[in-house]
Amino acid sequence: MDWMTSPFRKYADFTGRATRREFWFFFLLYSVVVLAANFFDALDGTRTVVAARMGAAELTISILSLLPLLSTSARRLHDSDRSGWWMMLLYLPYIGWVAAQNRPNAELVVSGAILVGFVALVILFLLPGTPMDNRFGPNPRGVSGL
Repeated sequence: MDWMTSPFRKYADFTGRATRREFWFFFLLYSVVVLAANFFDALDGTRTVVAARMGAAELTISILSLLPLLSTSARRLHDSDRSGWWMMLLYLPYIGWVAAQNRPNAELVVSGAILVGFVALVILFLLPGTPMDNRFGPNPRGVSGL
């Protein structure tokens, strides 16, 4: 059950490796909490946008969970012997999307780049880790790879 608490204990640890189970359960929890915050923001029938098209609760959750999400993602990429910098496939176009606000043509192009980056990262996150030690550390599943 270490995979459930590991992302919270290692919330700012960008070293080492994370299993698929650890990453995907953390991502599931993160997604459920963000959706609940989004629902909470719209409870009164209106949705006041604070920043980046998010309400206050959703923005707060997103800011508080950014570091654990980034570190767990980097460790997941490390498990397949890839640098955490691969996350820029998603975050660089997202920065462009924020900069392209209120310009429909630019938003469409950047949204497409975000989608491509997201799909590429999902594929990388789904790939199995290296079965033995790699440059980022020992196999988190032990020698057998289970």
